Amino acid sequence: MTIWIDPSKADKTTHLLVEILTHSKAGHRAQFLVSPSAGEAVVQRLRVALSRSRKRNEDSGKKIDEFTLRHEIYPYTQEGKRYDCIVMWTEKNQHHVIRETLDDLLER
Repeated sequence: MTIWIDPSKADKTTHLLVEILTHSKAGHRAQFLVSPSAGEAVVQRLRVALSRSRKRNEDSGKKIDEFTLRHEIYPYTQEGKRYDCIVMWTEKNQHHVIRETLDDLLER
């Protein structure tokens, strides 16, 4: 299921990232609109924010949740205006699961 995110939350990177991850963890895809040709820049901002958050958590000794943040960007027209529509979701592959298992074993 794809869930639309309120456009007002697209202004703040951290708020947007929280919304995306909240819906992704529940098994949904998050979808939102940005101005035309700004899609790649917004995705890059989100990836940098996620990377910094992971680094902060790692430095403070918190356990890192392993996943990959995936995205698609496509043109979208609403009420005669053009936008970039970004769809984001998380994916957990076998590498992530093995790494989390090894980290759990090493902690014991």
